Amino acid sequence: MGRPTKSVHEKRIETLALRLTTAEKSHIEQQAAVSGLSLAKYCRKLILKSRFNGVAEGSNTQLLYELNKLGLELADLKRASVQGCDPSRVETLLDKLETTLDEVAINGA
Repeated sequence: MGRPTKSVHEKRIETLALRLTTAEKSHIEQQAAVSGLSLAKYCRKLILKSRFNGVAEGSNTQLLYELNKLGLELADLKRASVQGCDPSRVETLLDKLETTLDEVAINGA
């Protein structure tokens, strides 16, 4: 038995497009990740001014922020690798990642 069909008023058929800078989009993605929501759900809740807890229950906000920041740096490094990048930058980033993961293993998330 499948899910009941939604009424016309319940279906999300409309879209909203907006232009953002890379930094703005990254910031919104970070905030959505910290809140534990998908990007679409996070934006919808903000736009519609729904009340929600900005942090997922039981999460370590600072740790999530640091891991997300490292993830963004890794993505940036991947883009930079096409043009060639300084190997010491990769080494520094991997050291930071290892330290943060050790913290998770010791303290838990």
